[in-house]
Amino acid sequence: MVPTNLITLQFERTGDMQCLDDAVKYECSVLAATKSGDMKRPRRLNALGNMLSRKFHYTGKSEYLDEAIERLHEAVLTTRPHSKIEKATYLVNLARTLLAKFQRRG
Repeated sequence: MVPTNLITLQFERTGDMQCLDDAVKYECSVLAATKSGDMKRPRRLNALGNMLSRKFHYTGKSEYLDEAIERLHEAVLTTRPHSKIEKATYLVNLARTLLAKFQRRG
């Protein structure tokens, strides 16, 4: 399989929404294969949340924004206490996505 970052870069280069759809599907399957206590799970939730947020920005479909918020919130909640830098990054991503929701809905 092609790494998600490469698929996302291909989308940015070509604008082909299928590339972004494929990246989301791939990230979902990777997340599904990750156990709930795995240290990599928050990072994968964050990656999926960011992709869904990007998909919202390109499509305007609020369901992507809502799912992005859920995934990013879960990333924050499941980050280990000693992972302060990662948690801060996930909080910034969640805040950015919540702001997009506020701006859209008022």
